[in-house]
Amino acid sequence: EVVRRSGVRPVRERRRGGRCRCSTVRTHDRHRRRQRLYRQRDLRDEHHGLLAVCVLGYHVCVFRRERQRRTNHGKRKQVVAPLRGRERRDRLRALRLGASPLATFTRADAADTLLAPRAVRSGLAVEPWPVEARAFLRRFPPAAQGERTTPADAQRLVALRYLLWNAALEMGSLRGSDPGERLDPVETRLRWAARLRLTLIERALPGALGRLQSMRGGPLQGLPPAALRRAIVAAVHAAGTAVDEAMAGELSIERPRLAALAGAVVERSLAGAAWLRPGTAGRDAEVSLPESLRDRSVPWCAVLPLRDDLATTAVADDDPGAQLLTLRFGWQGEAPRTAAEAATQLRIDPRRAAMMTAQAFRRLRAHARTR
Repeated sequence: EVVRRSGVRPVRERRRGGRCRCSTVRTHDRHRRRQRLYRQRDLRDEHHGLLAVCVLGYHVCVFRRERQRRTNHGKRKQVVAPLRGRERRDRLRALRLGASPLATFTRADAADTLLAPRAVRSGLAVEPWPVEARAFLRRFPPAAQGERTTPADAQRLVALRYLLWNAALEMGSLRGSDPGERLDPVETRLRWAARLRLTLIERALPGALGRLQSMRGGPLQGLPPAALRRAIVAAVHAAGTAVDEAMAGELSIERPRLAALAGAVVERSLAGAAWLRPGTAGRDAEVSLPESLRDRSVPWCAVLPLRDDLATTAVADDDPGAQLLTLRFGWQGEAPRTAAEAATQLRIDPRRAAMMTAQAFRRLRAHARTR
């Protein structure tokens, strides 16, 4: 077609009579070269045309596949998000918080009054517990009388009781097929309650360990490895029981004596234990404690872990996502915030804050696994 439109007559090798139409061999060769050139141009144009069609078709296929993926992702998100919300709600409802209200809890300004003290909002327990027994005893040295009772203990007990009661009340009122957004305040209150409970347990631990040491008649470091591990676990359990008893009582709220209560619980539960009798001495070896000892002291940490193993990396990180996580989990010893409160404090759009939080959490978790 190109040759026909150009007006150049195609060259033939022979005509019917067997003689070439060209007058000379030189003209014949020139015609053959011209025909070969036209043929190459035709093939090149055809090749480029097919290549353009293939590239266009590839981009069309990629566009359609990406659009289908985004559509399916939106459908999956619409289906999966309510299922996750209902699962979180059912797991929280299965918890037995067991906090009865005081007379002041039903007042309109109860939250502003009971949760306002500085002892309730800052200075909370954040640092993980040592996993080696002797390091644990160095951090929480046994004391015969325990730490002196302060007004901050009473404020934390009342705030802990109010947070648990309020969370149970909110969980009972959750209805609908997608409770995801309304679960965030409930989970934040439970994280705050977990921080308060750990702080109170750390206040009561020296008294429980001191009572164990007086029952043995010697330092706890001299116990055999298995007995030393058992003694520390029993002291942690006794401190948690003392916090529960102090929180449940009406009169003990005003002047809580957590160390004395923890010592009484230890003496009541371990009276006459053979592994605590005087004279038993252990080897000078490292004794490892259960890694989940700290989380087991808070019943709802199995559902809402505090992830304090990521706190050191997150606090030192300047990324806004890490700062959002620090505010949400209370990794600096302050009261945890909801997602909306953390986004407002850092002046970030809530949707953008949710994306940044998810990315930062994945990055910190990968860093913790590598470390």
